Amino acid sequence: MRFLLPAVLLCLLFSCKSSNTPLIGDTSLLPTLQFSVNVANDTTLRTPGGAVIQIPAGALQADGTGPVMLEIREALTLQQMLMAGLVTSSNGEALSSGGMIYINAAAGRSVRITRPIKVALPAANLQKEMQLYKGVEETDGSVNWTDPQPLPANPQIAAYDRGRALFQQKCSSCHSIGKEGTGPDLAHLLKRFPVESANTNIYYNHFREPDTIQAADIVREENFYKDTSNSKHDEDRLVQLRDHYPAAVAYKCNLQAQYASSGPEIQQLLPVSDSAGEMNDYAAVIRYIQTESDRLSLPLPRQEQLRRSADSCASYQQEINRLTQSIDQVKATRKNLQADNGNLVERIPDPTWGGGTTLPAIDDLVSPQNINASYYQFTIETFGWYNIDMLVKMVKGVEESQLTVRLQGSYKSKATVYLAIPSLNILGEAGPSAADPDWLAFFKKDGSIPLPQEAQAYIIGMAESAESAYFGIQRFTTSTSQQLELELKAGTKQEFEAAIKALPLKDLQITLSDTKNAGAIRQADTTLQQLEQALQKTERLKPVGIDCNCQASPISGKPTASYK
Repeated sequence: MRFLLPAVLLCLLFSCKSSNTPLIGDTSLLPTLQFSVNVANDTTLRTPGGAVIQIPAGALQADGTGPVMLEIREALTLQQMLMAGLVTSSNGEALSSGGMIYINAAAGRSVRITRPIKVALPAANLQKEMQLYKGVEETDGSVNWTDPQPLPANPQIAAYDRGRALFQQKCSSCHSIGKEGTGPDLAHLLKRFPVESANTNIYYNHFREPDTIQAADIVREENFYKDTSNSKHDEDRLVQLRDHYPAAVAYKCNLQAQYASSGPEIQQLLPVSDSAGEMNDYAAVIRYIQTESDRLSLPLPRQEQLRRSADSCASYQQEINRLTQSIDQVKATRKNLQADNGNLVERIPDPTWGGGTTLPAIDDLVSPQNINASYYQFTIETFGWYNIDMLVKMVKGVEESQLTVRLQGSYKSKATVYLAIPSLNILGEAGPSAADPDWLAFFKKDGSIPLPQEAQAYIIGMAESAESAYFGIQRFTTSTSQQLELELKAGTKQEFEAAIKALPLKDLQITLSDTKNAGAIRQADTTLQQLEQALQKTERLKPVGIDCNCQASPISGKPTASYK
């Protein structure tokens, strides 16, 4: 990076040199690294900053015996150069530095270099114009960089050139580095999808079908664990692949939806070579893209936010799936408990069915709603019941009539409703009418029913909730055409039974009690409420700017996505 230090910093550098305790601008402020080197062996030294020094056997000669102690200081970043006062200039001309390093023998022993030592410095970007300068310390303590020499052939620069040529040939028709083309911006591809991660296998090739990834890396999981030769590292990688798969699907599908194409298979464009020691075409292009991104100081492209959102999609979807599965399990348990409780109203089977009267067609008869009990159960005990159909032409004073009832109040859709006529010990159960399911009928679906006239009768409705039983009683006098309304209200067990006892219902007793599984069902309801609240909170965390449910259209095969 080419730069000039501001005048204020230059003044600070040189003024600090006269201080007994410099704060900035002195090479002594850089950490001194010490390495012990056996001169008889080939030695490779690695510094914390990433510099590599290769010392061949016999390259160092020293007085005396024993290992040689080397001192190394490195200034690889602008901050380190500023701290040390290492201005990047050569005889007054500004330089662009790729990094600086100081190597010397520790004091107290004479050491000579008799064979070349190789030094490699980590560089944010490679430039073939770089040369090797020697630092000469001036009388004022500053360092002047002189005697530039060409650097030896660098395989990384050769790979850069190769990657650039391949990029131009294979990629540039659709992609650019730093801007979008017909395909997405590829800037910082290596930073966005590091090589040493599961991302490599999933995101690097965004042309690759996630289904292929799933088939190759995930569905073989069972066989993987059967193979005892697989290491813990392999197992961890498999888990990573499985966990990243939903994110890969969302990322790829949304990217395709944005650019209306997934491009050709990258393996066809850049086949991966297995040649040992040679960078394959695929890696060369990837590294060229990253080098250019760093050289141009490019920002991360907008696809990086899409990738992060895709990862968030995976976490979001996993949590949604977990909560949904838990809700389904609790609902199934609750349903089984209800089935075990039996119906909301327990009734003695009617012993009077039949009898010689011609019955209406079965399809014309109402079908009572057999509602399972959750918390409360109504038990009806009586003798001498008559089915309502037994009234036809069997009792004096009976006339063909019309009777329907509509419920009001809470839990009306989960209520059981009866018609009781004490004078004839008649008890009939309602079912939805054919004309309107909000209205209930007691014999035939059209509301027709044979009734004694001017008789005292009662409509009794019963329902339940987790908090209370609900019931309603409507007294009326029968006639040939009636539409009644009944309101259900919450009440205690004692209130319900007192209301029933107050009715002139001979040989009829209706009692109320908790169901066998009431406690377990209430607990299931509490759990359901908590899970549904958690589900609502999770829904609010749904990532924006990405369709987490993006999927290929079954007609066109192209991805369809909606963005919110």
